[in-house]
Amino acid sequence: MKTIEKLNGIISRVLEIDESKLSDTMDINNVPFWDSINQMALIVAIEEDFEIELSFDEISEMNSVKKIHEIIAAKISD
Repeated sequence: MKTIEKLNGIISRVLEIDESKLSDTMDINNVPFWDSINQMALIVAIEEDFEIELSFDEISEMNSVKKIHEIIAAKISD
């Protein structure tokens, strides 16, 4: 499974969004279920599923689907 597909599956599952409706324009301000608790659940799920550790700076920047894709793509190569 490619990184982007795996990542979209995680985002979809944690934020309860149909994976086919995910877009780069989605962010913490326009997704109702994306609150601070689910933000942390998202980070934990990403770290566990990809077996990586995200820095505080990376975590604090991960406030949109686009930014999550960018940060994880920089850490993981298919």
